[in-house]
Amino acid sequence: MTYPWKSWDKALFAYVAKQRWPGAKPVLPRLSRSADHGRLWLAVAAGMAVTGGRSGRRAAARGLGSLALASLTVNTVGKGAVRRTRPVLDTVPVIRQLRRQPVTSSFPSGHSASAAAFVAGAAMESGAWGTALAPVAASVAFSRVYTGVHYPSDVVVGCVLGVGAAQPSGRCCRRSRRSRNPARRRGRPRWRKARACTSWSTAPRGHRRC
Repeated sequence: MTYPWKSWDKALFAYVAKQRWPGAKPVLPRLSRSADHGRLWLAVAAGMAVTGGRSGRRAAARGLGSLALASLTVNTVGKGAVRRTRPVLDTVPVIRQLRRQPVTSSFPSGHSASAAAFVAGAAMESGAWGTALAPVAASVAFSRVYTGVHYPSDVVVGCVLGVGAAQPSGRCCRRSRRSRNPARRRGRPRWRKARACTSWSTAPRGHRRC
């Protein structure tokens, strides 16, 4: 695969591989594995639903909807259309490398797309949840470069696709809530009483006449 930013993409990958961050070694590889198949975000959504009240449940539902759409788009259309080999692991320390190396196309990053989609969807329902989860999503995305399974551009494009997937999921959620509340859909409460009709001859000024 040839693209204009190939040189700096590989240079940035090599730079990350050479860095030594002692605190990241025991955390980022495990975090990256925990996000396989969306398991991390399913657990987060369950915690939000239990402890977050109504806003937490709505944020979790929208986050999962966004994740499902992003995952479907990336793993079918994205990886099927663009065939990119995974980075060479020669410069990545063995302690960082994942035990099971992925065999699908490197472009785009599905883990990054899922992380960005879940957090963007949750943030559109609850800014507080979005702010709290943003560092986790960023760490998952960076862990894919740190462990050597993705180039930086794979991660960036995955995040963009994930945020984009949160937009249509929001419209679906709003449409679903309106269908459950017909009065809100019409724009007026169902309990509103109609004004009493009076005859033309006896109606005072300002009253409704039938």
